Amino acid sequence: MNASRSPATRRDDAAGATLLEIRGLRIEGQSEEAWHEIVGYFYSGRLFKSFQVGEELLKTNMLMRMVFPHMQKHFGAIFTGLASNSNYSLGLLRWVMKNSLRDEDPADLAIL
Repeated sequence: MNASRSPATRRDDAAGATLLEIRGLRIEGQSEEAWHEIVGYFYSGRLFKSFQVGEELLKTNMLMRMVFPHMQKHFGAIFTGLASNSNYSLGLLRWVMKNSLRDEDPADLAIL
């Protein structure tokens, strides 16, 4: 192996691929999985139902009014693709999708 090559482009003779290629495939796979999850929230109606619940909470809940700009920033970045691989942004989205429905059924807003 040539010692002058950087570790990111060094050839892995056993696998026949560069470490950079391996890292690229891993990132690509994570991105695809994240997009499937994001699109799932969209088509299942969960995303829209959580928006409806959030709008109601904004009227009465001071904490919601304080954190809304933060969530809005992260969700905008997720849905434009800027933060679709961000662990924090995706974790925030997952938490909101899990906890925001308040026993509401998202099926009436599902896209079939």
